[in-house]
Amino acid sequence: MNKLRELRQQLGYTQREMSIFLNISISLYQKMEIGNKSISKDTIKILKEKENIIKERVPYFSYKFFLEDIIT
Repeated sequence: MNKLRELRQQLGYTQREMSIFLNISISLYQKMEIGNKSISKDTIKILKEKENIIKERVPYFSYKFFLEDIIT
């Protein structure tokens, strides 16, 4: 399963809510989730900045692990 989709589902967000959380358009988010578009450096930066918010809902979330997985 796509890590971005997995994270979204663990957060309990819809695609629209996740796109708002990441401050990107829903169409861009959808393309990233299905793998038609790479995750931008800006989106990666937002994930890093919001790591503590994510950990409140997904306690075992590891930004470094997530980052390694989406880059490789």
